[in-house]
Amino acid sequence: MRVLPQILSTFAPILQKPSPEAVAEHLTSLGFETEILPGETPVLDVSITPNRADGMSHLGLARDLLAQHHRNRQHPAKVLTLPPEGLWERLPDLSSPTIVIKPASLAPQYHAILFDHVTIQSSPAWLQEELTLLGIRPINNVVDLTNYLMEVYGQPLHAFDADALLGDTLTVRAARAGERLETLDGTERTLPAGIAVIEDRAGLVDLAGILGGANSQVRSSTTRILLQAAIFDRTRIRQATNTLNLRTPAATRYERGVDPALSIPVLDWATKLLTAKEFGKAKARGRIAAATFEHLPDPIRVDPERVKSLLGMNVAASTQVQYLRSLGAEVDVTNTGYTVRPPSWRFDLEIWQDVAEEVARLIGLDDELPAKRLAPWTGALEPSEFEWAEGLKDRLVDLGLSEVQTYSFVSKQDLAQLALPSVGELANPLNPHLRFLRPSLAPGLAAVVASNSMFDPIQIFEIGHVFTQKSESVNLAIALAGNAGPTADWLVRLADAIGMDSGALKQLVTLQELDVAVRQSYKIRKSRVTLIEVPLAALAQARRIPANYRIPSVVQPYRALSKYPPVSRDIACLVDREVSPQDVLAFLGSLDPRIELVEWFDEFSSDALGEGKKSLGYHLFYSHPDRTLTDLEITELHGQVEDSLAAAFAAQIR
Repeated sequence: MRVLPQILSTFAPILQKPSPEAVAEHLTSLGFETEILPGETPVLDVSITPNRADGMSHLGLARDLLAQHHRNRQHPAKVLTLPPEGLWERLPDLSSPTIVIKPASLAPQYHAILFDHVTIQSSPAWLQEELTLLGIRPINNVVDLTNYLMEVYGQPLHAFDADALLGDTLTVRAARAGERLETLDGTERTLPAGIAVIEDRAGLVDLAGILGGANSQVRSSTTRILLQAAIFDRTRIRQATNTLNLRTPAATRYERGVDPALSIPVLDWATKLLTAKEFGKAKARGRIAAATFEHLPDPIRVDPERVKSLLGMNVAASTQVQYLRSLGAEVDVTNTGYTVRPPSWRFDLEIWQDVAEEVARLIGLDDELPAKRLAPWTGALEPSEFEWAEGLKDRLVDLGLSEVQTYSFVSKQDLAQLALPSVGELANPLNPHLRFLRPSLAPGLAAVVASNSMFDPIQIFEIGHVFTQKSESVNLAIALAGNAGPTADWLVRLADAIGMDSGALKQLVTLQELDVAVRQSYKIRKSRVTLIEVPLAALAQARRIPANYRIPSVVQPYRALSKYPPVSRDIACLVDREVSPQDVLAFLGSLDPRIELVEWFDEFSSDALGEGKKSLGYHLFYSHPDRTLTDLEITELHGQVEDSLAAAFAAQIR
């Protein structure tokens, strides 16, 4: 988003003092990454994060800058708001057109003013210049004014040619599937159901909150306009922009959230300018309004001690309250903390962590928040289920089984054919056919058997997640089809392979012989298919899973990686064949804290190297936590490593 420092300075005298470079620095420190664009007139390029809808205007950025400037003052500056000029209140209510909103949730509020004696002409030079700097092409005085006020205050406006609107009623409603509208960009669009539209007696005239219709646009011959400042449902706008692949500046603001308190003050400003001589001296004839509900942000209860803990610094509760009030929040202090009611323009403040972030922003994200190194971790690693399952897979492969992986989603037919319960249905499945979470691995294995009927026997297994209504777990399932041998023999072989009593294993597993009807439904051309399934946790007592698949319970100290790039050196040495490569690896890693990592990459034995000798090769990575090591330091350190290795293992450095 482009921002003009000269507009920011109009909101408060104090904002006239900083240079554009200082303003850019302040905005960046507040979380808005900012650059200064090249050119004679300073223009800022400000990145607005999606959650900060209020930042998509000069007014919103000025609020944050003013709050930051007064953050440490005993009496912070008054929060920037737009008080009405009173022009709206002095206008009569129009009997025509009337506004109908159905359903009411489509537009929480709708305000508009009818102008006549409008002269469509070029905008004043100052407006054209500022719009050009903001990256907006000037069109005419009415359209330019709506674009300008949106950039300055954040409230989208739309001007209809009032004489092009037919009938006495404008209706805001949801579009019906297949309705068509030619928009201002000259594109005729076919609308899906549910998109918010505005219609008059003859048909659609506007994609509400996104883009106006060509049939109601302001032309050079226009003499009457209806100037709209509305609030439309955020969710509907976002769905519409995604469905239509059409995102306009107005839609971007609506989908993120527009301050409902802006409509009337911005219409007042528009009226003040449109009725001025330089804009053609239009006449404001009346107003129309409709409101369905008021936006009231939910209060947030905050424990100031939790804020301190999250930020890692001691920020007094009174300071927290002062910062939040300077941002426009209402804060009620209680005996146990305080309650925050966000201002109407802050849609991103919902939980206490959001409040803590606001405190951090005003403290200073870069310079003031303390940087602390993580404390060394001295916990112990427990055996991993994943690693243990890898060992189990090796045992199953030794038995002649092949591993497969199947989808975690199944069809309604799968559940019915295998008499499985429905435990969860996806609201938006990638494949509408596979929309249920699998309660068993059986459907996937049955499908694999069906697609591999040319093989005999089929002996496959899968280890994967299955689901219940409340949780998920990991199962082992085996499918035996064709001439795979008796199921009882397989259970005995499996029990022996993993080190369990076969009788105990039989009590744990679920056996299912697929009958003719099920085999036919899956198109399985085998006379016998057996499915064996067991929870992986039930096999925890297996005694013959290879030991190398268990993570040893040893203390692994934490050491932060250097942010400076490491330098690698290789080392190769001749040692006795009895020397373990792992012992050398551990020795090298313990020699100096500047050795960040050691990797063993080579082991070669040959009598050509000497009787009873072998060659070992390692990569060593050297780094320092606070700076880049020099070549001289690395050469000296590497020489010390070679000397230590030669002394410890009677090694010959190659």
